[in-house]
Amino acid sequence: MPKPLSFSEERLKKLARQAKKDKQALGELYEALFDRVYAYFFYRVAIQEVAEDLTQQLFLKVISALASYRLTRRPFSAWVFKIAHNLLVDYYRQKKDEVTLEVGLPFEDKSAQAELEQLEERAILEKALRKIKDDYREVVYLRFLVGLSVKETAYAMGRSESAIKLLQLRALRALRKEMEGEVGES
Repeated sequence: MPKPLSFSEERLKKLARQAKKDKQALGELYEALFDRVYAYFFYRVAIQEVAEDLTQQLFLKVISALASYRLTRRPFSAWVFKIAHNLLVDYYRQKKDEVTLEVGLPFEDKSAQAELEQLEERAILEKALRKIKDDYREVVYLRFLVGLSVKETAYAMGRSESAIKLLQLRALRALRKEMEGEVGES
């Protein structure tokens, strides 16, 4: 799980303003967002090199778009994840074939039994995630794996906050139903 933002949204917006002229501010902005952006891509593509490439492409797009970035009430991180979402959509359009969702999450307990249980649970979750609608999967990734707020997720997905709350509810219900089906089949 990526670490939470080390800067407030106000600090990120200030850095974004400064980054238009100051390379140090740009570096701070990069450091503040890197873990969450990389995790977003890694959870979606499950290939380290591709996640790294997409992360690099994202920051290049952010740097070139900073000149036109206007401060709004929307969170800066949501603006970044809107770009990330669009980049991922472009990637999948070019890719066209299925990409596995297997991810290398670290084990919390190092015992062999616990590792096996975590592998089994993760396999069930991954299989269930592949079966739910794309919008449902996207809201689950943004809210729970990347850790965006409802407001940030709404902006990143181009929807209202109330639509995100409803989408999240439906996504969790669909995910639970799929996971119960997977457990029942085992």
